[in-house]
Amino acid sequence: MMIGKKKCSEIIVDDIFNTSIGVLSIFIQEPQFQGQTKEKLVSTNVSKKIESAVKDRFELWLSSNPKRSEEIIHNSIQLMEERKSKRIEKELLKKSNSKIRLPIKLCDCATNDNKINELFIVEGDS
Repeated sequence: MMIGKKKCSEIIVDDIFNTSIGVLSIFIQEPQFQGQTKEKLVSTNVSKKIESAVKDRFELWLSSNPKRSEEIIHNSIQLMEERKSKRIEKELLKKSNSKIRLPIKLCDCATNDNKINELFIVEGDS
């Protein structure tokens, strides 16, 4: 099945790796990580060595497993489309709420009938 280049060009790394799992066991002397959670390795010389070692093997695995490769691409495209639609929804919501200047805890009246509308004034965070 042919997949459009335009769709694939809009895929970002997070679209591919958000649902992917991999295990890599290496031993590094004096590794440097980003932040307290140590989610990202920031030792540039080590990162480049790992990338070059893994990249070729991963490309070989992808080319020898076309069915799985296609699944990864389709999942990535689906995640990319979801990410784009969420961004569009967020922008539309932001535009529609831009005229309302009420705090998030308050909302505008749903009706113009003053007989059934009430106003509550509360001090503090309650």
